[in-house]
Amino acid sequence: MATQATFYFDSASFANATTVFTDQNLTNIAPNGWYSDQTIVRQQTSGVLFAAQSCSAPIPVPPTPPTPPTPPTPPTPGPTPTPPGPTPPGTSTVTYALTTNITSGGTPAPSSIYSLSGSAAGAQDSGIIGQEEYSFATSLTVPSAYVIASVTPASASDYFPGAPATVTGTLTAVISPNLLTVSQAATLSSSLAPAAPALTVNATPSPASVQSGSTYNTTVSVSANTGSLTGVTIGGTPGTSRGFTHTVTPTATSFSTEIDGTYTAPTPTPPAPTGSWDLFLCTGGGANLRVVDDGNISTGMVIKYAGVCYTVDYYTSYTGNFSSYDEFGDCAECLAS
Repeated sequence: MATQATFYFDSASFANATTVFTDQNLTNIAPNGWYSDQTIVRQQTSGVLFAAQSCSAPIPVPPTPPTPPTPPTPPTPGPTPTPPGPTPPGTSTVTYALTTNITSGGTPAPSSIYSLSGSAAGAQDSGIIGQEEYSFATSLTVPSAYVIASVTPASASDYFPGAPATVTGTLTAVISPNLLTVSQAATLSSSLAPAAPALTVNATPSPASVQSGSTYNTTVSVSANTGSLTGVTIGGTPGTSRGFTHTVTPTATSFSTEIDGTYTAPTPTPPAPTGSWDLFLCTGGGANLRVVDDGNISTGMVIKYAGVCYTVDYYTSYTGNFSSYDEFGDCAECLAS
């Protein structure tokens, strides 16, 4: 008696199938017997389907008891078909053996800075020998402090159509430190900005190339070229110099610090005198000498130079002859000395 059940075959149509299976993974071969898709009938023996025969009617439905149905007369077997492909039908399990060639800076990269995921070493795949394309994919990941400079194969995948029991794939990659250019900038508060030409502001080093995820150390300082600075704070901390430490990430590659304080300009110094004073001898007559104006000389003063006493007469723009002297209250005091 014919029975209805679900079976699976290894081609797009039952007419071209080579084997009938009981599972959709095509691993369990169906028992020997006759199989039909209600259009043709084919006999399977030891996992091999023989030539198709046409069906004049759908698969018979068992009649209502008690009259048992008459089983159909088996058709005469046709010639044994030749199995497709050079390999007999069957299943095979393939194991993937992965080798890696991952370097960083020209040397083998420590496994701590990369990881492999997906179907890596030891993964298995199964299918029909000669008809299945075995696929083993491996992806390479690194932390943010590194970047993958190159990887071969580009998709990190290997395919082995009709593979043997064990296949080996090699993943070749170059890992490089993820270097970022970072900088520290200092800005002056509104109270110090007008004094910018008189100030020296440094941020050292700036810029610098630092590996992502590492710390970046820099020092910000300010000094006055002239005048004076009071109440200085850098980034809110008192002092004219302050160190900073930052953790560098792709989104934190630059930093800005404000410098506050009060700048006092220097007191102007009056220009040095450039003229001189004419002199008269205390003993009478012109001296034909001039003393350099040092800002402390005035008319009527008595001075002594090289043992001679003089009285100061008037200011002149001429160049003086000497600038070192002794001062006295009058000529009598000077002559008596």
